[in-house]
Amino acid sequence: MLKPNKPRLFNVSTTSELTGMHPQTLRNYEKSGLVVPKRTIGGVRRYSSFDIERLNSIRVLTSSGVNIEGVRIILEQREELNILKRQLLAAKNDSIFTSSPSGITVDQYNKMNLLQRLKMMHKLSRSIRLLPHPTSPIFAPDRMLPNAPQE
Repeated sequence: MLKPNKPRLFNVSTTSELTGMHPQTLRNYEKSGLVVPKRTIGGVRRYSSFDIERLNSIRVLTSSGVNIEGVRIILEQREELNILKRQLLAAKNDSIFTSSPSGITVDQYNKMNLLQRLKMMHKLSRSIRLLPHPTSPIFAPDRMLPNAPQE
């Protein structure tokens, strides 16, 4: 029976089935720091539901042609955006206001700053979604730079 406060953890084979990734791919993503599973005392990897969601995001991004470094940047930007959203919600729920000579309260200033940062992150996330698909002509080998290494 599962304890109500204890999150469920999955072993490598179950995580592999849930994500559609080979176990070696999971190990490679751990090695590159994209996912950090918990470990048992014996060193066995245990993946949380958060890890599985993250791995599914990685799978979607890599299948769309984004390389590992691009995936890392996108995931970091998503985490930053989520942090900013939580801060904005906390700021909206905070009812402490202090007055200032300019007429703008510190709380209002902090909210404006968060809103500006959220708008910037939203614009960035929209531009990332607008990247061309890897099968589009822009990625064609004949359009590569002459000295670029060919795979």
